[in-house]
Amino acid sequence: MFNSLLFLIMPAMSSGSSVADDDFPVPALNTRQRASIISELDSPNALVRLRAASRIGEEKLKNAIPHLISRLNDSNPTVRAEVIKSLGILKVKTVANKVYKYLLHDPSPLVRARSATALGKMKFYQAVPAIIPLLDRPDIRERLAAINALGRLGGPKVLKLITRNLASSNSEIREAALHALAVLKDKRAVFYLHRYIESGNMDIKRAAISALSIRDPDFLKGRVKNLLNIQNDELQLVVLEAISLVGCPECEKKINELIKTGNDRISCKAASVAAYLNITSSIDDILYRLRMNPTVAAKMGYLWACSRLGALQCINDGLQFLSSPTSEQKLLGLKALRILRAARADLKSHVLHLLHDHDNSVLAEAVNFLSEYGDRRFVDTSGIINSRSPEIISSLARSLRWITPAEKEILRKVTGWLSSDDNKIRAAGALAAGISGDIKYSGKLLSLIYSQDLKLKKEVVISTILLKTQYSSGAYNYLVNREQDSELIALALLGLSMLNWNKNVEIKLITHLNRSLKKRDEITEFICSFALLNSEKTEHINNFNKIFSRIFFSGFNSSKKLYLMNLLKIADVKKSREWFQKLADSPLHRVKIHAYRFLARFNEENSKVVQKTKPAVNKNPGISSERTMLQLPFKSKQNENDGCACLAGKSATDSSKKSAGILILFFAVSLIFIRKKYENVIRKY
Repeated sequence: MFNSLLFLIMPAMSSGSSVADDDFPVPALNTRQRASIISELDSPNALVRLRAASRIGEEKLKNAIPHLISRLNDSNPTVRAEVIKSLGILKVKTVANKVYKYLLHDPSPLVRARSATALGKMKFYQAVPAIIPLLDRPDIRERLAAINALGRLGGPKVLKLITRNLASSNSEIREAALHALAVLKDKRAVFYLHRYIESGNMDIKRAAISALSIRDPDFLKGRVKNLLNIQNDELQLVVLEAISLVGCPECEKKINELIKTGNDRISCKAASVAAYLNITSSIDDILYRLRMNPTVAAKMGYLWACSRLGALQCINDGLQFLSSPTSEQKLLGLKALRILRAARADLKSHVLHLLHDHDNSVLAEAVNFLSEYGDRRFVDTSGIINSRSPEIISSLARSLRWITPAEKEILRKVTGWLSSDDNKIRAAGALAAGISGDIKYSGKLLSLIYSQDLKLKKEVVISTILLKTQYSSGAYNYLVNREQDSELIALALLGLSMLNWNKNVEIKLITHLNRSLKKRDEITEFICSFALLNSEKTEHINNFNKIFSRIFFSGFNSSKKLYLMNLLKIADVKKSREWFQKLADSPLHRVKIHAYRFLARFNEENSKVVQKTKPAVNKNPGISSERTMLQLPFKSKQNENDGCACLAGKSATDSSKKSAGILILFFAVSLIFIRKKYENVIRKY
């Protein structure tokens, strides 16, 4: 069995971090809850402090970093170790030297172990000589932590040090070594991983499968089908997760069998994998399990899988979740309905009441839902417009993409958001600034490019590209030369390509594109190929079209594709409209639905007002009191529970052709019936 520390330091295949679950909605902590957790760090009770330090790491509360640092000297070694662990999760490199001292001098083996793991996550390479002696310590926690840290840090002697632990008599040590080989940047590591996939020890086999799904997916792809047939729950869970990473067209039948016959844990995992791999033949089996009164957690998993596959039959299940007393179910119901895109949703009875929900995550999702239908009624709720919640502010920023003309009341908030101390709020402000197209935000945005928050920098770069400010080139060059994140570098190169195309930019983009191909980094690959379109060279256009088709018409039904689709709006409206028209025919449901959203919003000929409410008292000057809802271009029937009619990958044109065919068939049958009746009348006479 796994040591308790191993669960904390190894890349677990848990449902929370599962690739297959793909963006499974989880309510975020509100401001009061965050403040409460931080305040618990000062509790006189060591157990309360321990729990608080752990939650800060789990929730990645970056605003709690100063409070964590103040607790590095906690008198309780267990609390001290948990504080160090959370600082490692948050990658607070500014405290690396302090943590290094704990590694060297702290009397507690647990603190030394957590220090080694944290330094590995912080990429503090100077610690390698001090971590190596931990491999021979009597306390297994130190040995496990040393193996984990050395795998992350690497070095000329590290491969030999890790592989010698593969011969250990302790299975936990061998598992730790296999996981370390998965992240070690040494090509020779793969040779050792191949040997252990055939191990009779299930724990070792699981560790080898997990490692190979990262290091050698092509090798594993040919073996997962047979591995999936082994009757062991824990092994099947790991193999299913591996399949979501490497794919397995031959596994469709077995996955459907597990959905139908497995226990809720196995069946739910298989359903998630089916949704991620877009196995539409699984829909009926998932719906069957959804209606079989499973546990609440399993029911949520089945509904999430159904919605990602575009199963319109589960719309009523999603609507039922909206009346649940728990925030988790309401949030999931809203997210599922957003993906399913019911053509005529009854917003007033099912969603509007959630604008007054006590949970900010639910409220924010309700704003996302309404704004995508072109319904502005959330603007009249002062608690939403004036909210300080990062989740609600982010939803308000996104709403500017869907409601036209943009609400002046929201735009008035952008400057304040950009000046916030909360990076999530600043990122929302950057998004709103980019959508607004107003260059007055350029100066503030450029100052945020030098932030330490990676997500904020990416959002800022995208927004400055949208604003097309000429003096952004200096900041882009800075990112290209100083940053290590490949996606951020690609975005900076995209910005440079939009401002001033030249041979130097082209060479850098091609070089970066080739690196991303070797690393199988699809996001960076797409951004680079998209930027190369600015050259207008046929070879780059053809290459982009290939990558475009491969990403959006095959592969995984993933939310990451939505992010790449949003980048297409950087191009001019005419060109992006052509791309979205193509994407509307994708067999991947999330791609298709997102394309329809954009077409409904940006294709005037495809969108029309279908509902108007009575004029309301205008509480906000400058804001239209008439509320409208956009009709999506894929409406099929008048039933409010019907959606996009694209379950089988058919577009609106396909549906209209089918309707015309049915009409012709009806007239033909009628003519035959009339003819027979006429002949019978003649015979009588």
